[in-house]
Amino acid sequence: TASPGDWVRSRHEPIITMWRLTVIILLLVASARGGDGSEGGFADPSSGSVDCAAVYPGIDESCCRALSSNASSHLPMVRRPLARMAYASGSSLPYDAGHYTTCVNTEGAGYFTLAWHVDGRDIPVAELGLCLPAACCKADVERLTGANSNDGISAGAIANGTQEAVAKAEAMLRPFGTSFCARAGADSAAAAHCREYRAVIAVMDAAAAMANELASDDGGGGGVSVGPFTLGEDATVRLRVASSAEDRVGFFTNAKSGWAAFFAVVLVALVAVAFVGTVLDAFETAGGEARDGTVSEPLLGDGEDHGEEPEELVDAGDEGDRDGQSSRVPNQVADGLKMFSIRRNWPKLVAAPAEPSPTDCLNGMRVLSMVWIVLGHTMMMPAPINGFDNPEDLVAKFGARSKVWFMTVIGGQIAVDSFFFLGGFLIAYLGVRDLEKRGGKIPYGAMVLHRYIRITSAFAFTMVFYSQIVSRIGDGPFFVRFQQSVFRRCDNASWVTSLLYLHNFVPFDSDQVCMGWSWYLGCDMIFFVISPALLLLHHHRPKIMWTVMIAVALASSVLTFWLVVHYDLGCYVFGESWRNYSYYAYSKPYTRVPAHLVGMAFGFVNERWVSDPAMRPNLNRAAVKTWGAAAVTALFACVLAPLSDYRDPESWSPWVNATFITLCRPMWAAGLGIIATLCAAGQLEGLNAFLAHPGWTPFARLTFGAYLMHPIVIKWFAGTATSSYHFGWRYMMAHALFNSAFSFLFSGITWLLVERPVMSAIKKGTRARRDE
Repeated sequence: TASPGDWVRSRHEPIITMWRLTVIILLLVASARGGDGSEGGFADPSSGSVDCAAVYPGIDESCCRALSSNASSHLPMVRRPLARMAYASGSSLPYDAGHYTTCVNTEGAGYFTLAWHVDGRDIPVAELGLCLPAACCKADVERLTGANSNDGISAGAIANGTQEAVAKAEAMLRPFGTSFCARAGADSAAAAHCREYRAVIAVMDAAAAMANELASDDGGGGGVSVGPFTLGEDATVRLRVASSAEDRVGFFTNAKSGWAAFFAVVLVALVAVAFVGTVLDAFETAGGEARDGTVSEPLLGDGEDHGEEPEELVDAGDEGDRDGQSSRVPNQVADGLKMFSIRRNWPKLVAAPAEPSPTDCLNGMRVLSMVWIVLGHTMMMPAPINGFDNPEDLVAKFGARSKVWFMTVIGGQIAVDSFFFLGGFLIAYLGVRDLEKRGGKIPYGAMVLHRYIRITSAFAFTMVFYSQIVSRIGDGPFFVRFQQSVFRRCDNASWVTSLLYLHNFVPFDSDQVCMGWSWYLGCDMIFFVISPALLLLHHHRPKIMWTVMIAVALASSVLTFWLVVHYDLGCYVFGESWRNYSYYAYSKPYTRVPAHLVGMAFGFVNERWVSDPAMRPNLNRAAVKTWGAAAVTALFACVLAPLSDYRDPESWSPWVNATFITLCRPMWAAGLGIIATLCAAGQLEGLNAFLAHPGWTPFARLTFGAYLMHPIVIKWFAGTATSSYHFGWRYMMAHALFNSAFSFLFSGITWLLVERPVMSAIKKGTRARRDE
């Protein structure tokens, strides 16, 4: 009888077949002895006749005997440990994590994830969950599956060897399978084993068919497509084994340092401080007047910027009244604790503006843009962690990529330009008024420091929360991969350049940055730092200011166009051109600045019209419709134009890609600017009533925190999932709403514990300097 050792010993056998045959071993061993021990090809391990070195070469003796044993054979099949392990293991191409919960709750079982990666990419081309005896360690599984080769194996070698390996395995299984199938009519247990045998054969036939397709490729067909990948003969495939028991890193288990435990204690202490501050504040205000829940300035004009919005150059000092009152605990420590008071900070979060402002429509734009970003990342961010078990429904010709609705999902990447527009708009709109109050002078150093402290406090807190705390809380078949994706990026010096907002340049590759999505903060901070120069020019030399803005926008556009053509960049997110675009241009401030400049231009115009109504043009209904139609056309064009490139992947020429990528972002900002201007002028009453509704106010305050937190929410839930997601429009809707809700929830917690106390401390310090 053929032995599994015949093919396990052959190091030249293709690894993509190994994971199928590992499952076959489990099914075979679990069922071979039947109920009476009359079937099967393995001797009783208690007799000492099992040659582990021959059957499972290189693995530990205890693991070998556990794999070769059918312990507790007097129990029904469904209750035998090896049968439960076989059931808990994955068996479906290309992604099947199996039944993780069943495995970890099976006595004497351990869970392992096997993932095959093409050319070192994070997203595996195939993945399998294995439930094996706990006596087997990760090193045993690597030897068993041939995963100890650091060089990997070429896809061509996989194609050439798979057919032979499948033939050997079928020859080994046939005596057992046919014997069960022959007795299937009279024996229900034999019928169950027969079904298992036929299922395994069907899986191997599918693997052989895939190998035939790859082996028959002549080099011009591009290989065989597996999920979102194409396996050409020159591709290199590497197998990675992860053990949920050995590889998982906790606060103390497998920890390389004590920083995670330290920051966990700090987080607990921060919550305790908030509790104490709330209690002190409650005692102080007992019997006093209730807060009215309003603020004197509109939301976007009171300095509640939280990262995307501009700083007021003059501190309004709206926190001063309460902080200056006498306290029942008259000491600075108590005053400091009360800055963390939930009782004090919560009303400020939900407070509505006392009076409407022409810029209130930006609140709705801000929140809707944030939800749109979450929608796009809900599709993209789980892919390298738990992925989708039906990738063909996403990337195949008949899949979602060719549908119009999918453009609204992938188009979420342009919503970031909404924030660049908003930031530029508000810097100009508020800065002009502040300059006039100051006589044309700007306290530049204090302004930048003020901005840096307010933004960096929440940014640093989120980075610690992500890299040291949330990455160690959870479990699941994909949690080790989630941890590894965090540690690979965060256990380096990128956090230093991130906190200096230089991480779009060092490291140049955004995939090496701890919080890769924070590239936006790097751009936004640079834009904020250079914007005062434009404000000063606008105040003293407006014509020169407009000339400089146009020149910078044109220079950025020319550079972007050249980068796209020179490096063959593209907007098809499943292709190589998008990977190159992400590396060379996507996150760089010199390609993103036009949207910010367009926002500043509209901010200057709107401020002039608001401060001097005589300058506001009288728009008739026809003019409003014309401008509105132009804005809507620009917005829809930016979202829907790439559809042809998705239906015929990467069919756009470099010149078409360059034209679209260069123009779409300033066009998008211009479309938003037209809508915001018409709303501020009272021309789009219905739309303005929707976007400026007070209900957007608290969510608009939380958009910065939601931007920081939403990838953590998406990645953590993907890492703790027990199976791959199933892609479809229902998945997108449900998960996008779910991820948005939790993102704003964690943003609210961050706002109460970090952002608002820091703002209160800054205002208290500013007021003290003024008093001096």
